[in-house]
Amino acid sequence: MIQRIQTLYLLIAFAMGIAFLFSPLASYSAASLVYNLKVMDFNDMGDLGQSMFVSTMPLIIVTGVFVALLAIIILLYKNRPLQAKLAGVSILVNTVMIFLGFWFTDAMGEKINAQANYEYGTIIPVISLLFLFMAMRGIKKDEKLIRSMERLR
Repeated sequence: MIQRIQTLYLLIAFAMGIAFLFSPLASYSAASLVYNLKVMDFNDMGDLGQSMFVSTMPLIIVTGVFVALLAIIILLYKNRPLQAKLAGVSILVNTVMIFLGFWFTDAMGEKINAQANYEYGTIIPVISLLFLFMAMRGIKKDEKLIRSMERLR
């Protein structure tokens, strides 16, 4: 059933994955200039910003895989065992997203020789991870309930 609570958790994680692409990860202050790092772009950098867009491509790809995987999981509501396995994979992909987000933020700070001021975009994957754990718990509860109902027949 698509109206289960874990579907809501998965939809929230899906929305957070999309929001992560466009939210600021960090801002930097160097030489009286302020730079903003987003997953999809890097403001006020000229040629350096273009090279950073290419170097954040792994984070863009991992985030795209994460969002696509969540869309598939939401549509697999009739197959709970597969949904649970793919939810576990999405937790792994989300963990990679968190790691890459912090790594690119620190790498950019070293590249322009400035300290990173983390923005709200860095916490989005962490919150998304919590929703994924709650969805996984809901999927397992449903599967346990269905199995216990089958025993009673």
